Amino acid sequence: MNKLAMTAPDAMTPRQRFLTALACERPDRVPLFDFLFCPNLYEHVIGRRPETYNAEDAVALTKALELDAVQMPVWAADSFKAHRPAPDIVIDEWGVTLQENPAHSWPNGAPVAHPLKTRCDWQNYTPPDVAAPGRLQELQTALQLAAGGLAVIGAVNGPLTSAWWLTGLDTFSLMLYDDPDLAHEILRLVTDWSISAGKMMATAGADALFIADDHGSTHGTLISPAFFKQFIYPYFDELVSVFRGLGLPVIMHNDGQITTLLDDLVAMGIDGYHPVERAAAMNLADVKTRYAGRLCLFGNVDNKTTLVSGCKDEVVRETLECLRVAAPGGGYVLGSDHSLHDALSVENVLTMFDTAKRYGAGSTALELGVHFLRRFSACRSENTWVSG
Repeated sequence: MNKLAMTAPDAMTPRQRFLTALACERPDRVPLFDFLFCPNLYEHVIGRRPETYNAEDAVALTKALELDAVQMPVWAADSFKAHRPAPDIVIDEWGVTLQENPAHSWPNGAPVAHPLKTRCDWQNYTPPDVAAPGRLQELQTALQLAAGGLAVIGAVNGPLTSAWWLTGLDTFSLMLYDDPDLAHEILRLVTDWSISAGKMMATAGADALFIADDHGSTHGTLISPAFFKQFIYPYFDELVSVFRGLGLPVIMHNDGQITTLLDDLVAMGIDGYHPVERAAAMNLADVKTRYAGRLCLFGNVDNKTTLVSGCKDEVVRETLECLRVAAPGGGYVLGSDHSLHDALSVENVLTMFDTAKRYGAGSTALELGVHFLRRFSACRSENTWVSG
């Protein structure tokens, strides 16, 4: 059965609600989803602070916040033991050196060194075994805990992200000119790995698959559109095609300013686009207009300003704005414009979700627009919340 085929918009479970929106249909209310990378939020809501991202805590927080879906990445193999040359430095299973700073990069560190710099490095490189025991342990736990009530999304990295993490973005960019054959060989390997991982997640019972592949910075694309078409799109298109062929909807996580790339990406058949990054000048209303009925949109509440330092009125106003422009007709999932992290105000996060639950069910665009204009035209201070 195609998991996009859901029931009518009444009395939906969170899983049904999420998958209905993902199919660009109208659920009983706007679904809620986010990347739960905020240990402070876990501690505040469920009373414990996880050391790393894990299924038990993520599902507990998802349920406590009344969100509709949770995502689980491919896990490290059971046999893998991370090497730590320094307290804040770890070398991962792929040989990438990460610097950890839980205040800024939880649950993953930032890459600071890479295993592939030359063709000689490539000839001597052995990737992790995708079929090694342990890869699906957290996904399977999430599915058991969700018990069919929540949507559980498996997550793999896309070709560009996987490739440049192995080489460094500067080295990979030069490689496109200096050794394009090597670039293609690396892209082929990482794409095959993600395809295998995605197939395993589908067999395990995932409801949808994320392809995480950032193509943009705040101001533009990471490489030229021509190079995307030459080097990245053939592999990205293959991932989408294989995953949709498994009967699963595909959600693209893609940061940054990618307006010039969206037509091509949508044409490949992605079902969802996360997170429509407001901070990168991605205009939710414009994207909704261009792809209404074809593409489910996620996010767009600013996690760099509004959710960090905004007053309560600002959070409510921006949340209502997202609902007003993207909710009508279905095909929208509310959340931040990237992820929930520890620089955010926990109260602002709760306000965002509470506002969506209050006004995301059954309101027409006009009703939301009138409410938005009447009550939240300006934010004067932290104490300007108007009740009622």
